[in-house]
Amino acid sequence: MIIEFIEPKPLTVDNAWVSGFGDGHFKINHINFQRSLGIGQKEKKILKNIARGGSIYYDKSRDGWILWYSGITQLKLMISYLYVYPLHNPYKIAKLNPTN
Repeated sequence: MIIEFIEPKPLTVDNAWVSGFGDGHFKINHINFQRSLGIGQKEKKILKNIARGGSIYYDKSRDGWILWYSGITQLKLMISYLYVYPLHNPYKIAKLNPTN
């Protein structure tokens, strides 16, 4: 039996991949009342395809890359994405809530 290879669709911010991935892998911090959001991934190319104003850093401890959002301007871009493709993890949703 031969299985035909189907080329995957490119990852972009025009689909729910980031939101689904983030349900399990977002790191949301609020230090000194400033929220930040990090998305970790082994492949830098994936993060480049989905970056919307964030900064990409190499994380030596994980041998991977982090797409990091901090500051209101960068976070607004990601939050607008999450309105279209919402998270489903209640813990992550609560961390994004500005009253927490």
